[in-house]
Amino acid sequence: MDNQNLQNAEQVVENVEEIKQAAEQASAAAESTVETAAYSYTASYDEASEPKSGLNVLGLVAMILGILSLVVGIICCCWSASILGLIFGILRLVVSIVALVLGIIGVKKMPEKKGMAIAGIILGAIGLLAAFVTIIIAIVGLIAGTASTLMGSSPEFMEMMEDMMDSLD
Repeated sequence: MDNQNLQNAEQVVENVEEIKQAAEQASAAAESTVETAAYSYTASYDEASEPKSGLNVLGLVAMILGILSLVVGIICCCWSASILGLIFGILRLVVSIVALVLGIIGVKKMPEKKGMAIAGIILGAIGLLAAFVTIIIAIVGLIAGTASTLMGSSPEFMEMMEDMMDSLD
């Protein structure tokens, strides 16, 4: 019986060794799975938390508004000395200021994608300066037009003009 107990004990030790090896393999597999899952979670979290470096929308809008301010300026040249010229000048002023502000914000938000934002700033600044000139021309034109209308309808003015024309001859 001692021999049989000894064989049973050896059998139990072998079984324990096999169980121990299986447990070590399972533990290694579990650690590998946990590391893979942790890396996958970290990678997906990092990708989700990073800002997308695509299109600078504020820069694009700033550039479009800067171009629009120049187009409004070209249209405005036809009516520069009238009420429409003044209205288009004020519209150009507002569009240019918005282009400047959005361009500056676009540069600050996405400094790596600042090309269109800088174009919007430049076009907005040109439009802003031109808007001031347009508004001044419109105001001077309105004043001059009003003055000539008032003077042209006055009989005293007409006599004075005739006298001046006669003195030149």
